[in-house]
Amino acid sequence: MFCPQNIYMTLFFQRTILISLITGILGIGIFDFTSLESTLGLDTLFKIRGARPSPTEVVIVAMDDVESENALNVNDHYVNWRSFHGKLIQELQRQQVALIVFDLHFIVSAPTTDPALATAIQEAGNVLLGDCVQKLWLGGKDDFDGRKCSDNSEFRKPFAQMLGETGQHVSDQLFAMRIIPPTSMLADSALAHAPYYVDNDAGNPVIRNVWNIYDNLAEAPSLPVLTWLYYLNHNAALSALIPSDKPYATWLSERIRNCGYYLDNVINIATDKNKLESHIDRVLCQHNNMYLDFYGPARTLRMESYLDVYNSNVNNLQGKVVFVGKAKRFAAANNDDLDYFQTPYSDTTNGNMSGVEIMATQFANLYTDRFIRPLPGMWHYVLLVGYGFLLTALFTQLGWFRGVIISLSLIGIYVGVAIWCFSRYGWWLPIIVPFLQLVFISAWDLLAWLPFSTAKKTVRSVCLITDIERYTDIAEQLSTERMHDLRATFFNTLGESVIAHSGKINDITGDAMMAVWFDMPIQKLRLSACLAALEILRAVERFNATSNVCLPVRIGLFEGDIKLGPIYAGGHRFFGAVGNTPNITSRIESVNKVLGTRILATKAIVSNTDTIYYRTVGKFCVVGREQPLDLVEIITMQQEVSDIQSAICQQFSKGLIAFQAGNWQDAVFCFQNLLDKFGEDGPSRFYLKLALSYLKHPPLEWGYVKLDEK
Repeated sequence: MFCPQNIYMTLFFQRTILISLITGILGIGIFDFTSLESTLGLDTLFKIRGARPSPTEVVIVAMDDVESENALNVNDHYVNWRSFHGKLIQELQRQQVALIVFDLHFIVSAPTTDPALATAIQEAGNVLLGDCVQKLWLGGKDDFDGRKCSDNSEFRKPFAQMLGETGQHVSDQLFAMRIIPPTSMLADSALAHAPYYVDNDAGNPVIRNVWNIYDNLAEAPSLPVLTWLYYLNHNAALSALIPSDKPYATWLSERIRNCGYYLDNVINIATDKNKLESHIDRVLCQHNNMYLDFYGPARTLRMESYLDVYNSNVNNLQGKVVFVGKAKRFAAANNDDLDYFQTPYSDTTNGNMSGVEIMATQFANLYTDRFIRPLPGMWHYVLLVGYGFLLTALFTQLGWFRGVIISLSLIGIYVGVAIWCFSRYGWWLPIIVPFLQLVFISAWDLLAWLPFSTAKKTVRSVCLITDIERYTDIAEQLSTERMHDLRATFFNTLGESVIAHSGKINDITGDAMMAVWFDMPIQKLRLSACLAALEILRAVERFNATSNVCLPVRIGLFEGDIKLGPIYAGGHRFFGAVGNTPNITSRIESVNKVLGTRILATKAIVSNTDTIYYRTVGKFCVVGREQPLDLVEIITMQQEVSDIQSAICQQFSKGLIAFQAGNWQDAVFCFQNLLDKFGEDGPSRFYLKLALSYLKHPPLEWGYVKLDEK
């Protein structure tokens, strides 16, 4: 940031928009391509919110390893439990539960127990079973990800061997998924069965989102979705939406295949259908990968012991959806348990959450129509870019220190709103990225001023000062608003020329602008400042040609040491160039009034360059300086000089040599001849008048001109 607090508004907006776009793109990149916002932001929102009331319609029957396993003597073998499932189902039916959902895999046949279990399932008529989903990285890597289906080695073979294609291998970079359904006896007796899969990724083990539809499994609906529809039907909410002769899973798959139509007619979804039908279409078509709205840590949902339900020691289950699966009611599950997963609430106290609890949570989210919903893509981008614009504007207007304080206050308010929206509605607003944007902008603001250094430093620089001719007279003739607009446009014109040639605008006061060049090779400093001065003249000519008010400008250039650093006043931070160099530059600019020129500089600035065309205009002792300055008038670029300009400069040079030698009569002749031949020329008119005066009253000293006024 090189513009001070009083910089003209156009450059302010240009800079603000540029930095805000960079900051917005940075924020979008962090949000979209990293997991920071979920691992830190979303998890933090969950922990700040804490647990929230869970639906009373959901109950988990826990096959816990403390009471039930020991009392029933089933150890850790799921097949051994089947002899007890029949009576459990009967007990649940006695209490008139709505649905029974087994988060278990019945893919291995158990001839001694399956017939009785199948009978109990069929008589109940409301039991749903889970299909096992295996995710396998193909080609040589004989390894499955996800939940364990069975210890049976038959279900641990590579896919190629399962299909009878032994010896065939494909790329390790591909993976496949497959469904292993329950045994035909149990599957045929159940109300329905569907897949359920929790992706336990070692690189990102925390479970935050789930799938309602498995695209890689022929667009199969997940078990929680199927359970949801059957529960709606149990409550007579579906009415005639699904044909009575069509299985729900088939109806769902057909509707999923028509999602292209529904996505193209989002308005119709909201207007032409009832609320429930629109909800179903959103679940199937618009929100496949859903963020779970956890009700709290493990064991937050109502959880009853398998043994207690089995022994009829649990009441108040009428109308409930009961999920049966492996879970621990008291002890926290550690990371070694295969069917337990980390959630945003996992810690050493609460432990991990069982797969059946995650399934029940997904069902509850579907039933209450409340998942965690991040901002849609467009609004997500608008928020981050707009927030970047606001922060940049604050830092530009208030300075670094006050910008940080105000920005932190705004972030505190924003985070409070984000927490409220998350707790009340499940809306997920980013909270980590905005903080990183603040860090980026504050660092940018601070580092951009490093050339000035907060520990002030002295540098070699070229200083440029401009001044508007007859500014006071012009201001008196115009209204305040008209003068403000005219001045803003004018200085924007000047500022663009400076910045285009690597200059830094240091100050704008009244009708004057000061710019500096530093931290470059000395020859580049000089040339850049000269080019900027010439470009300013051209820009002013274009400005005056299109404006009904003419604003002629005068420019002074001087090379010297300046001290750069911050100045604090009234709680604001300003950066300025301090030293005698700006003062001398201002004096040089004022010499233009005397000579009738537009750009004056010291001769050192144009030395060793063949790019700039200039003429020496003499030595001047300006106010506040004892030693005279050897000044030149910068006229144009070397390749653009005209024959007339060249002739004027040659004739003027002869007159100046005569004047500095004290040959007043010869000087008068040269200057008068130049004016007669070429017309008005400010420096020639000045020296002619001075030479005529010296003819009558010769000075005691000559060789330079001493100016008594600025």
